[in-house]
Amino acid sequence: MIKEYINIFKNYYKLISDDKRKLIPYYIGYFLEEIIELIIPIYIAKITEDLTNSLFISSLISIAMYFFLKNVNILISYFIKNTYTNFFKNNYVTLYKKIVKEIYNFDEEYKKKFSTGRMLNSLTSDIINVGEMADDILTVILNILKSIIVIIYFFKINIYLLIFIILIDIIYIKRSNYLNNMTIKYLKKQVNENDKLIGLISQTITGLKDIQTLGISNTINDKYNTIYRLWKNMYSSKRKYQVHKQTVLKCLLILVKTSIYFLLAYLVMNKEMTIGVMLIIISYFDSLFQSSENIMQSLENIKEQNVSVNRIKEILEYNTVKEYEIKSLKNINGLINFNNVSFSYNDERFLENLEFVIKPNKITVIIGANGTGKTTITNLILRLYQPTSGEILLDGIDINSIDKKTYLKEISILNQETYLFNLSIRQNFNLINKDINKQQEICKFVGIDKFIKKLPKGYDTVIGENCNNISGGQKKLISLARTLLKGSKILILDEATSSLDTNMTKNFISILKKLKKNHTVIVITHKNAIIDIADEIIAIDKSKSNVIK
Repeated sequence: MIKEYINIFKNYYKLISDDKRKLIPYYIGYFLEEIIELIIPIYIAKITEDLTNSLFISSLISIAMYFFLKNVNILISYFIKNTYTNFFKNNYVTLYKKIVKEIYNFDEEYKKKFSTGRMLNSLTSDIINVGEMADDILTVILNILKSIIVIIYFFKINIYLLIFIILIDIIYIKRSNYLNNMTIKYLKKQVNENDKLIGLISQTITGLKDIQTLGISNTINDKYNTIYRLWKNMYSSKRKYQVHKQTVLKCLLILVKTSIYFLLAYLVMNKEMTIGVMLIIISYFDSLFQSSENIMQSLENIKEQNVSVNRIKEILEYNTVKEYEIKSLKNINGLINFNNVSFSYNDERFLENLEFVIKPNKITVIIGANGTGKTTITNLILRLYQPTSGEILLDGIDINSIDKKTYLKEISILNQETYLFNLSIRQNFNLINKDINKQQEICKFVGIDKFIKKLPKGYDTVIGENCNNISGGQKKLISLARTLLKGSKILILDEATSSLDTNMTKNFISILKKLKKNHTVIVITHKNAIIDIADEIIAIDKSKSNVIK
């Protein structure tokens, strides 16, 4: 058990390594607060004895000391709360940044491991749980030290009383630990169901239109009801052990405490103990079991929080970025070679022994029936997947040996379903390039500048959520302009023209012809009008490629 918690503490402090120094003043303040809490009962007992013996001056001094110590503790409490606030807010932002940064490096494989619900939970409740863990760790350590001091005091008073109290404390701790473990067991299952619930909510919002038009809300509700039922079962099981700890286990403490009161009263009446000592024993007894309660509660919290620590660690340690031999690319030509490339996913073969060349300053169209692997080819070029065998070369260099950031700067993609942020058109462009003149130049190039300027606020017009205030064609042209702002040498259009009308398609064709003069243009399409202007056509059939033009 001790080894388990030591490993938990190590993992925790490794995770918060950037902010752990901010905890040092918090630890010092907390330690002083606990020491003063042990001293205060001594002065309370002294006040009682002095008043009983009519030692008024001495009692006034003790009262003054009590008042002083209480106020010092309030000031220390104020200090440590502010110190912890400072740590928590910084740690929250630090972990959030780390997770978001790691998400940027994810490939398509991460979907096997992390659901949307899981990711959202980690970015909310998991980070909060990790931030709170420092407080519980310190609570455990200081309450253990506090318990040792109290035990030493009992040892000096009465060895038999000490043995009795320690036995009861061991029983209490062992039972409490069992209940904690059972609580954690069902908490993990509850969190998993919560991940599923958040994931399903995300899917419901994304696919709301299909749910409404297909009339499948009842079927989706069945999925919700299954998760509701499992979540409630896990929650009920968790609460059963928590309630047992909070009620039945406390009855044991009440019985023990009552027995000790009878014993102390007997000793005082027989003048074998002073009232002052009795008050200290009562206070320290409460302190010992309160410390045990604090320790077990904090250990339970730590085990719960450790679930969050491990979940965040899984994300941060899911690293698809390899050590690269080449750190930069300059003046690339944009020649792409697929050399005997095969790709399998979940033991299913999607592509087999692909051999073709995509040349710069040409329009290369990739055609094929749905499900033949056309989009998989673009995902391989974008390094969202890695080939199972074979290699993909850029200007004769294996793309997986190039620094990923540097490599992706040279490639831009316009997907069938493009995404514009719920920001102004200008702000969407600013995400790529803040040069206003460049933005307008490219918008004129793609033929969207006049439309934008006619909008109520021109380039400062906010694009509605789901782009509900512009047409599909306008959205596509704004997205194309944003893509071109990146200034990449290689352009990929994956079914980007599928929803365009005849006039829009003609405009796109005109744009593509201009772009090929200084780009490598790759188009995945079913449209004959686009296929007709291709310099090269690669047909994908049954996961194999065939250059037909």
